[in-house]
Amino acid sequence: MDVTVAHLRSFLAVAEELHFGRAAERLNVSPSSLSEHVAALERRLGKTLFQRTSRNVSLSAEGRELIPLAENAVRAVDDVIFWARSDSGRLELRIGIAVFSTQSRQILTAARNEMPEIEWHIKQLGFSDPYRALLDRTVDCALIPGAGTVPPTIHATPLWTDPCVLIVADSHPLAARESVTVAELVDQTFVTVGDARTSDRWLGNVLRDAPRTLPTAHNFDEVLELCAAGIGVNVAGALGARIYQRPGVRFVPIADLDDRPTHLCVGAGRSTPALRRFTRLAVRVAQSASSGFAE
Repeated sequence: MDVTVAHLRSFLAVAEELHFGRAAERLNVSPSSLSEHVAALERRLGKTLFQRTSRNVSLSAEGRELIPLAENAVRAVDDVIFWARSDSGRLELRIGIAVFSTQSRQILTAARNEMPEIEWHIKQLGFSDPYRALLDRTVDCALIPGAGTVPPTIHATPLWTDPCVLIVADSHPLAARESVTVAELVDQTFVTVGDARTSDRWLGNVLRDAPRTLPTAHNFDEVLELCAAGIGVNVAGALGARIYQRPGVRFVPIADLDDRPTHLCVGAGRSTPALRRFTRLAVRVAQSASSGFAE
């Protein structure tokens, strides 16, 4: 029986998305290739893993039983690859960043200067489930803002907190205000994403009072363009907003919304000397930068 890691990755992606198109997009393969991988896995295991109709895909009982076994197998192979890569003469770190900020820029600059032996790979993460890159092992660590629940298999080190601002078009009635309150946002339409967990993590209690949302944005640049067009509003961290200044958009402080934390997140079992050193550096630089902004 020849079962490959590619077969198991394909199975796990479909098991989570329950949609072959979305799973294929996530794995950066064609839907037909993904479908063949899953079909091949079913043939080789002699089990039906999914129930398929013309309208939906659902896991079979055997598919649900396979999930933890497949996760363990893929994780074990990834750990071997990670160990070989980190123990070779070619040191590298893959860093995911959900939203760039002045803080993240300072951390990356210090890391380049203080860890010249490392080959750095930076990946911009989308809004929808930014933890997925850690769980899929496509990044070694990630800078992720938001106050939502962190998955239990991910260790999160707090770096800084950031005052919240409202993103609006410069023609918006609130654009000229010195500050706004959450209560004033009840009738606003928010640009967000389709995933409810991500929306809650990003917008928090604002959405509980302002339920009208447009699930259209996949990254911060898309949020800004939609806000600039007057299609909706959104919430951002003030420090991150400095990086994304552009014509047509105003950032208005939200007076009664808690500061948003940003964490350095690392997947379970991914610790290496280089990653631990980078974590210490990130904490030091973030604390120093926050003190500078406070002055």
